[in-house]
Amino acid sequence: MLALYWVEKGLLAFFTVLYTKDKDMGEREFHPPQAMTAENGEIKVKLWVQLPSGMRREKGFQHPEFRFAADGLLL
Repeated sequence: MLALYWVEKGLLAFFTVLYTKDKDMGEREFHPPQAMTAENGEIKVKLWVQLPSGMRREKGFQHPEFRFAADGLLL
């Protein structure tokens, strides 16, 4: 959960993290923010975000994935 919080509040401070599907997303397959761990201690965070109005493209949505090593290093 710490990795998910760091992504939301640090890396994506100017983006809107989506917890429910936005009506303008169309047929895109949506899921709420997800954090997964691997056997090697790596953490993967996947989430949908809405871009600020000045950065909009493709209806303003992106689906980034962030990976962290076991020691917390952003991969």
